[in-house]
Amino acid sequence: MSEAEPKPAVALPQIFALFARIGLTSFGGGLSAWIYREVVDRRHWLNEDEFLAGLTLAQILPGPNVINISIYIGQRLRGTRGGDTAVLALLLPPMVVAVGLLILFRAYGQLVWLHDLLEGIAAAAIGLTFAVGYRAARHATKANRWAPFVLVPHLRIDARAASTTLGWEEKPTYYLLDSMITGIVLKTLLCLMREQVW
Repeated sequence: MSEAEPKPAVALPQIFALFARIGLTSFGGGLSAWIYREVVDRRHWLNEDEFLAGLTLAQILPGPNVINISIYIGQRLRGTRGGDTAVLALLLPPMVVAVGLLILFRAYGQLVWLHDLLEGIAAAAIGLTFAVGYRAARHATKANRWAPFVLVPHLRIDARAASTTLGWEEKPTYYLLDSMITGIVLKTLLCLMREQVW
């Protein structure tokens, strides 16, 4: 969608349905990637530059990024009512489900397979977070050749945080993640040196 094209008219129930679905079906993080896919790629409610501007704003404002980006998207689409609707839809249905699951977890929390399932879900959420970071890095390197040098320490810190969260700090998985990130950054740098955009 170009800047000149008008944005599609989005009804409040559409905003509510999307953010409720995202809130109800996401686990442990990675929501920025999912919101990007839904709002920019699938529905074309915002373009990539608008979304990344909102994500940047969400990261510098106090409070959880996903709440801030939801307010931003809802406000861009339908003003204050849109922002309120997006946040309410993102938080209320999952909160009701979480309370219900808490009741069940108290009864069945001793099951080992349940803990393994939750660790797998957390790993998937970390992968989605890396996907958004990759898109942002790719976008940043198109305009700024120095961006990979700034991103390397941040991505390595993210890999360490992810490994610690999942209890991998003493396992080879951390080193695999760290090596993978370093390789991606080095490949990006090589492509940029050759005047190519990866």
